[in-house]
Amino acid sequence: MREYTLLIADDEPVIREGLAELVRKSGLPFQVRALASNGEKALEWLEKEHFDLVITDIEMPGTDGLSLIGICRERGFSPRFIVLSGFDRFDYARSAYRYGVEDYLLKPVNREELYGILEKTAALLDRERPQMDLWTRFFADPRDAALREELDRLYRDTKGWHYVLLQARGDLSPQLFPPEYLIAEEEKPSRLGLMIHDGAGTGPSLSEQLMGLGEHLRSGDLDVSFLCGERVLRYWDLPRSREQARELLPLLFYRGRRAMVFYGEQAALAGGEGEKRAEALFGLLAEAGESCLAGRPFGEILDRFEQEVRAIRPKPSLFFMKLQQFLYGFLSPLENSGLAVQEFTDRFSPLFSLAEGEISLGETIPLLGEFLEEAARRKGELCSAGHSVLIEEILSNMEENYMLDLNLQDLAEKYRMNRAYLGQLFKKHTGRSFLTSLNDIRLGEARTLLDTTDFKVYQIAYRVGYRDPSYFMSRFEKKYGLTPHVYRKKRSES
Repeated sequence: MREYTLLIADDEPVIREGLAELVRKSGLPFQVRALASNGEKALEWLEKEHFDLVITDIEMPGTDGLSLIGICRERGFSPRFIVLSGFDRFDYARSAYRYGVEDYLLKPVNREELYGILEKTAALLDRERPQMDLWTRFFADPRDAALREELDRLYRDTKGWHYVLLQARGDLSPQLFPPEYLIAEEEKPSRLGLMIHDGAGTGPSLSEQLMGLGEHLRSGDLDVSFLCGERVLRYWDLPRSREQARELLPLLFYRGRRAMVFYGEQAALAGGEGEKRAEALFGLLAEAGESCLAGRPFGEILDRFEQEVRAIRPKPSLFFMKLQQFLYGFLSPLENSGLAVQEFTDRFSPLFSLAEGEISLGETIPLLGEFLEEAARRKGELCSAGHSVLIEEILSNMEENYMLDLNLQDLAEKYRMNRAYLGQLFKKHTGRSFLTSLNDIRLGEARTLLDTTDFKVYQIAYRVGYRDPSYFMSRFEKKYGLTPHVYRKKRSES
């Protein structure tokens, strides 16, 4: 029975060693090949050799588990992942599943649950096509002498190769391909690698072969894009062509469906200062979100956002990481109001996916517009009654704690809401701004203290929450038409 290689990454030695021991005692076909204390160490191992499975903690210093998975996807590493966390929070699990992991485990790890997940993962690995195993092992270790001997026997005299990565909207079953195509790797149901012979004039060109293959696959309702590494003369140089093909994967975000991209023609993606500019772009999304919630048109803002993204060309991994931060932040108030966020994110799942090649920028923008409209609609339905309760709670808090440093920003953070939106909501329900209401409460209490105590005016100012007595006196006079001193004098005379 074939054994599968396993890497365990966790910053807690007890957990790391304990998991390794559980796996060794399981009797399942997994060989613990490496232990890593953080994401950086795990990446060093993954750079050196192929692993069939990685068990990683989510929370680790430096490169955490989710970042580790994202980097692996970006660099073309293809192990399966199980994520581990001591944080019993759904948002961690949700993020993990969006990265395309096999399963999720909570600490302390239940032995039977671990074994069940490992057994399921082994079954998935067993179902991989046996005929692909030779090439898979070759790309994992091109210097393996036994593999080279076998490949020499089969392909030494074949000259002219391309490694082509296929990305589909749908499952790319190996059975769909005519027998003349050599399938190198089946990384995931929607992505696999082909090795295509290009005899440089002795047969159909690479473009002709790919156009024919594309028509064949589209006849089965599959939209397929082709990412082509440069031509190499001998099979043993295919790893270089493979690496080039994988470098093209992020470009599908800009090229869209049915693209055919050849190495060397791609434009560079943003890095360094360009990435900083890309991060700043998401202020436009916040502007679009606020416009949507306020019932104002926001289509032009999204169009400008798309134009800026195309001009800067951030890496898709960065784009979707920032997009998810925006989306979950936008949904948080709805979750507080009773919205089943998981149901909502399932409907717009492409926006929450970090898998490159699954959706293009041209498809993202309209879907983002639908997301904002639906979020605003659902928010209006869910929050109308709940907002009255919320505002009453805030008013009660103001009346009890008016002497403290109360401000709208802190309240917005407490209730996980946008500051401007909370201000609009407060005014809608009370007819006054937050600051006006707070001043009215403080000044009313100040008038009571002037009537019933001998406190000096500056003492009363501090007691009701004003740190500047002069400002307090000006506010008091504006509201009551008299300064505090004159007010007290007139009250005493009457």
